[in-house]
Formats: sequence, structure tokens, C-alpha cells
Amino acid sequence: TGQMMTSIKRFCYVDRPTMEFTLKTLPNIHHSDLEKVFEYGGVHGYLGERSVGKGKYTFTIKEG
Repeated sequence: TGQMMTSIKRFCYVDRPTMEFTLKTLPNIHHSDLEKVFEYGGVHGYLGERSVGKGKYTFTIKEG
């Protein structure tokens, strides 16, 4: 016979992770376009746990 399995999902995660990166874009990509993409994820979240309020973030765009 098979092993007993639970239907409860379990995920390992890091509490309040921070990520900083430099994003180089093509000249025709505007600041406002990037802001819309990042704003969507900040409000609605990304990944599988967004339905329970996870995957949200804050962002800062610095031009330079």
C-alpha cells in the first residue's frame, strides 16, 4: 500500500526578504511603464500564495 499523505500545503519561506537589483532597459521603455508593472505586483501579489495576501512587495525606482 502507499504512504499516508496530507492535503495541507507546506512551504518554506524567508520572513521579510529584501532584494535589490539594477535593471537595464531599452531606451523605449519608460519609467511609467515599469512603475505600472511593479505596482500591480505590489498591490495584488505574485506567485501561488497571492490569494491569501502573500507575494506583495514595495519598490523604489531610481533613475540614473
